[in-house]
Amino acid sequence: MAILIETEQKEFMTRKEQALKKKLIALLKDDGRGHKHAKYAERLADFDVKIVPLGQKPETAAISFDKGLIYINEGFLSDPATFFQLNVLMRHEMAHNLLMHQIRMAHQIEDKYGKDGETRIKLSRTLHELMNVIEDFEISNKRYTDEDKHTVRNMYLNGQLIGGLVTEDHRKNWEDMSLESMYEALGEEIETIQQEILDSWAATGSPGFNAGQDYLKHEIGGLYYYAQINRPADFSGSVDDFMQNQALYHFFPFDDRSKNVIQPCIVKLSSLPEEWQNLLKIVYEAYSGPNVTEKMLDDTILEIAKTSPEGPINITDPINGNIIEKLYIPEEKLLVSDLLKALKLTRQDYQTWFDKIQKVLKDPKYSKTDLEDILTSLQKEKK
Repeated sequence: MAILIETEQKEFMTRKEQALKKKLIALLKDDGRGHKHAKYAERLADFDVKIVPLGQKPETAAISFDKGLIYINEGFLSDPATFFQLNVLMRHEMAHNLLMHQIRMAHQIEDKYGKDGETRIKLSRTLHELMNVIEDFEISNKRYTDEDKHTVRNMYLNGQLIGGLVTEDHRKNWEDMSLESMYEALGEEIETIQQEILDSWAATGSPGFNAGQDYLKHEIGGLYYYAQINRPADFSGSVDDFMQNQALYHFFPFDDRSKNVIQPCIVKLSSLPEEWQNLLKIVYEAYSGPNVTEKMLDDTILEIAKTSPEGPINITDPINGNIIEKLYIPEEKLLVSDLLKALKLTRQDYQTWFDKIQKVLKDPKYSKTDLEDILTSLQKEKK
């Protein structure tokens, strides 16, 4: 139930998708249960429909104005009971269009951020999600019937209950608020939470982070801080501890790019969105193996740094070359890049210890496995 911001070329519908679009238009015109929505059926006719494989994003449905596409998760297509839910989902996506959300939010962002507003929408995950939430709230306020709200609260996909956004379930006093008022209210709430996190971090005695001239120069030049190869990953503990949820890590929120002071976002792995946790676990598993070289890490870090903020990049397995993940947004690139930098430092530290032990243990009866066992015990003592 989201608006997607896309830059890729428009795809053509398959025959299955063409047939699905006809069924959806017919469903909106008359669902056989007394509901007829000719206006929505007419608007849907202007969009192409794309089927998203189960387990991929979006989990339900989404609309892309730029590409004239509506995405539907294939999990809704296998069961007649869940297919009926598409009556509400399609009207939800069309409501984004009918309520002119893209235009109205563009004006709202431009009023707040000036000419940099459009860039902020593309770069800021927080801002993008904030927009989606309040747009869904307005649809709940202005477009849902009581029956729609019941359907959204009890929506199933692949046998699993999925929660929908209904205003009075989350903000009972927001039912009569305008889109613009909700945007301001939720934005202030998020800023308060972020400040509480920063204050908590400052209370530990950790230093602040000041933006230097190099950072500002890069920013003006159209480059971004995640592209700075020499910027170290900053963990309060080892990367292994972080992956086990026993250490903190900070990254710089993109919302703060224009400020002279870069405020870190302090997180544990478990506090990241679930899809980011899974992303890091997959990359960690692929790149922490004993056969991964420092050059492999460097090559991937460089590839990430070379992409534009909006440009997607494939992350491949360093050993077999298979694609393991695809990164789209700057924060994902930053997280993966920092994880690889931390693994690189770990490997350098490992190699230093390994070299020292190897000089001492010249007897050929000691195998590489023996040395690794010794190294492991020494590292434990070091901690």
